[in-house]
This record gives sequence, C-alpha cells and structure tokens, in this order.
Amino acid sequence: GFTRLATDTLRVTQKAPATDDRIRTCRNCKASYWKGRTLWCKMCGCYIPAKARVTSEQCPMGLWKE
Repeated sequence: GFTRLATDTLRVTQKAPATDDRIRTCRNCKASYWKGRTLWCKMCGCYIPAKARVTSEQCPMGLWKE
C-alpha cells in the first residue's frame, strides 16, 4: 500500500521539519481545495499532507520556503 511506497520508494519515515508550515501555507492558498476532509492542490493534483512531508518536493507556485 501507500505506506510501503512511502517508506521504501520515497524514503518518508517522519515529517520533514517544514511540514506543518507547508500545510499551513497551502490552507491559505487559492490553489488548494478541500475534498471531504482532505486537502488537495489544483496546480499539481497532489494530496497536500503527503507531499508536504517529502523534503525534496516543492510547491508548484513557489510558496514553500525551504
């Protein structure tokens, strides 16, 4: 499942230091939207909490500070 993919392929074992800041930024962005109780990005189509955890990922609009 996704957990195995995340840990084996993406090497996601814990939150990136900036994860909470990234999610907070996305919540205030015009390109994010809620689908039920989950937060998604209109620009890249990603599930934001998962993408925000990966240190090497970037915001498609350049809003995440590294």
